[in-house]
Amino acid sequence: MIKYSLMAEHNLHLQRSILLTTSYAEQFSYPLSLVELWRRLIVKTIETQSQENKAVSSPSLSEIENGVKELVGRGLLFTDGFYFALSQCSLKDNREEKSARAQIKWREAQNLVHIISWLPWISGVAVTGSLAVDNVKQNDDIDFLLVTKSNRLWLTRIVISFLAFIAGKRRSWHQEEPNSWCFNLWLDTDHLYISKHDVYTAHEVCQTQWLLSKDSTSEIFLNQNKWAATFLPHYYVHQKRQPLLHFDRFFDCKIVGISQLFDLLNWLVYLAQRLYMIPHKTTEKVDLGFAFFHPRNTRKIIFDGWKNILQNEINKNKL
Repeated sequence: MIKYSLMAEHNLHLQRSILLTTSYAEQFSYPLSLVELWRRLIVKTIETQSQENKAVSSPSLSEIENGVKELVGRGLLFTDGFYFALSQCSLKDNREEKSARAQIKWREAQNLVHIISWLPWISGVAVTGSLAVDNVKQNDDIDFLLVTKSNRLWLTRIVISFLAFIAGKRRSWHQEEPNSWCFNLWLDTDHLYISKHDVYTAHEVCQTQWLLSKDSTSEIFLNQNKWAATFLPHYYVHQKRQPLLHFDRFFDCKIVGISQLFDLLNWLVYLAQRLYMIPHKTTEKVDLGFAFFHPRNTRKIIFDGWKNILQNEINKNKL
């Protein structure tokens, strides 16, 4: 009887995690295959480690498959080859169209990386956001994470912003231009640790696709943010095993004797940018060694929509 009770409790927690995962993916119109569901399984909720919402311990793919079958049979999960928690959200064809469209943007991103990889201050370049998971709409921009050498972030940003302007891809403060390059996350090598720990940021860490990594920057980034494994253990391990999509080949220019001058110039450019940002500032967070340019509170939008879906499921099915 005790063994049966523990098994029933385990299955209940697993099914809750499956619904957490599929309903989260629906915030991005992104139904999941069985393997993707297992890989992205959320085992720590936004309420974290309460007794009522405790983590599921490393379920196997076969356990996920059994849990999915039971949820589909109960009408709590739907499938057309991909899985989703709302019956009106069948988006298989739409997802396949987005994946095909993403290949064009991948070539664009790789061409950009071939150019900026020659900058001696660049340590790493990664794609984030919708393109990182091939979930691209017609006019989506390309979101980039850029890592620079220590005390070179703001000098590098000036150069890359100029290149984007020349290419007609620079994103302005006033609006979201279609098909632009969005350099919305900057870190230098002394600030690779992300301090905000939640499901949203864990996804951002784990789905990041590195196109360039000098001096093992991508590995250091993942090692410093291993906290993401407490939310997405399978996804974190999968990401650590991924090869780079671009050659780790670059030109590194070391100019002896003027490092302190560049340190000063970087600080002056940072100061000028901070002053320029004052009338435009919304939710951005910037410092000398990092910059998070997110004018919209995307995290709140995603969490609010996620909670609404989950609350509806709870009200209807008392999960």
